[in-house]
Amino acid sequence: MLVARLFLCLSNGQIMCCFNFRQFDAIIRASILSSLVAMVLFILLSGVFIALMYIETIKKGMPVKRWLFLGGLLGPAAWCLFNLHYRRALIRNIGVKTCLWRA
Repeated sequence: MLVARLFLCLSNGQIMCCFNFRQFDAIIRASILSSLVAMVLFILLSGVFIALMYIETIKKGMPVKRWLFLGGLLGPAAWCLFNLHYRRALIRNIGVKTCLWRA
């Protein structure tokens, strides 16, 4: 959020707006820097979750492209959705009241 500070100056009984350009410039630079840092962090975290989703999809035999895209887009929420989808597909295939032995 860009905020420019306006200072009210009283001179000869008149109210004048004085604009402080140094503070405005500092605010602009800080907001641009913070947005760049946020973008870089988003890209790095997306890469981490793409790798995590790739390993999980290969391990569980699910469709890879869809979950890689969602892992990069949604991050940890995609991992939760992936586990939910896997569990529902597993129960759909083996049935509700069956026993599953995992080695």
